[in-house]
Amino acid sequence: MSVKTRRTLFIILTIIFVVTSTVLVLYSRGARFDFKNWDIVQTGGIYLKTEPSDTLIQMDSEPIENKSGFLQSGTLINNLKPGIYNVFINKENYHSWTKEVKVESSTVSVFDGIILFPREKPELVASSSDDFFPKDDKTIYASLFNQLKERQLKLPGEIAIVKILPYPYNERKFVVMTPSALYTLDTEKRAVSQISPRAKDFTFAGNEVFWFEDKGLFSFNLILRNQSQINFPQELKIAEWNKIAFSPSGEIVAILKKNSELIIWNRSTSKVTSLGKGITHFVFSPDSKKIAFATETGSLSVYGVKDGAQEEKYILESVSSPWTGVKGISWHEDNNYLFLEDGESKLYFVEVNDYPPVNVVETAVQIRNFIYSKDDNSLYWEDSGGIWRVKL
Repeated sequence: MSVKTRRTLFIILTIIFVVTSTVLVLYSRGARFDFKNWDIVQTGGIYLKTEPSDTLIQMDSEPIENKSGFLQSGTLINNLKPGIYNVFINKENYHSWTKEVKVESSTVSVFDGIILFPREKPELVASSSDDFFPKDDKTIYASLFNQLKERQLKLPGEIAIVKILPYPYNERKFVVMTPSALYTLDTEKRAVSQISPRAKDFTFAGNEVFWFEDKGLFSFNLILRNQSQINFPQELKIAEWNKIAFSPSGEIVAILKKNSELIIWNRSTSKVTSLGKGITHFVFSPDSKKIAFATETGSLSVYGVKDGAQEEKYILESVSSPWTGVKGISWHEDNNYLFLEDGESKLYFVEVNDYPPVNVVETAVQIRNFIYSKDDNSLYWEDSGGIWRVKL
């Protein structure tokens, strides 16, 4: 073999080595060749975690192996070119879950809180005549409150209770609001004390009760029993406030104004954001990262508040189907689902996610009451047939 031939062969092999090495390195880093557009793209992925875990997964009508098991809690579908993928998850005797997932380069789209709602007939746990749901505490404790108020505080006369809520950590102690004042009521020790001689509305966060009055916004520590005044941005006119709520962390304040405009105020950044008018219901998620609210027209929205790397944005915006009006909303403990009762007494299980479509399950009709228990992760509701339970 001549020197020229050996040199040519060496050059060819070197080129093959460099090209092959480059391709392997790019492949190991998630790069793929897009034959449709004749371009090299970085791949992404989709991570799915469901409850129950033993589900059937399909993507673009093709079966995907469910990798959930003893050593792995979810399924990662990787090496996906950027684009839209249709994911479908189902299990016998459960409602299915579907989603249009946008995969981006070098990014994994995470769905780690998927709950499939059972299709099986709910369990009858009690007759409708049983005292299962909490009674109106305003009626139950009105007589005791007024007796103690007159006897211990020397404040004569019977006063109506406008609002009463149990302590976050003790269901035998209450904060009571009358048309003109705020009190604590201990039903075990049969004791009452006045927090403030005037209050317009109150709420809890942690071990503190917060309220507003004409003079400002205040807090009272239920354990240490000390009071302090809270400063707030001047643009928030307290004379315009109607109701308040604090996120569980105490960092975000929601204010419903008298004109039905909902405002959120970040106490750390002092940023004030309007979420619109016509608001009738609002509630913070257990992790304080979201606030769900409904309008008088029946539309539902969920807004993600600023939290670390999470930017403020709408997660759901003005969703109004399939329910008619909204009578009440509450959160599931995982912060990814809502329970919604509509104006026709139907109960829905609503997914909170910014990828379409929004998965909604009608769980019950003609209900009289409902409650979610995080202790046993169960949904209870009452209808003419009794008290029913579904384990989630």
